[in-house]
Amino acid sequence: MLRLFREAKVSGEGDEEAKPSRRRSKRLDVQTDAVVSNVFGARSIGKVIDVSAHGCQVELRSGQLRFGQFVSLRVGKLEPWIGMVRRADANVYGIEFAQSVCEPVVELLASKQPMVELS
Repeated sequence: MLRLFREAKVSGEGDEEAKPSRRRSKRLDVQTDAVVSNVFGARSIGKVIDVSAHGCQVELRSGQLRFGQFVSLRVGKLEPWIGMVRRADANVYGIEFAQSVCEPVVELLASKQPMVELS
């Protein structure tokens, strides 16, 4: 499972101003409720701040995550997304998804439209 993720880069290496963005796709503002669970089933409540096809940033109201921890992220009625914590700063965390999320799903989240359940 570890091979699904890119190598983590140590922040602060070199001049950040001179480096091009590491982002593989554009992040979109979301501000939607989410539940993050770790591999032991502990759940944390928070919100997704922004999202891209490859990851997201979450702010937790409860609980705590660790750098390198595998997590499951659930937003609305969507299937959970599996990822790894790539940044941990106070109660804000960066999560890289194990598998890319389809761009239309990312755009739906960013549109702030109510989630619909397909049958």
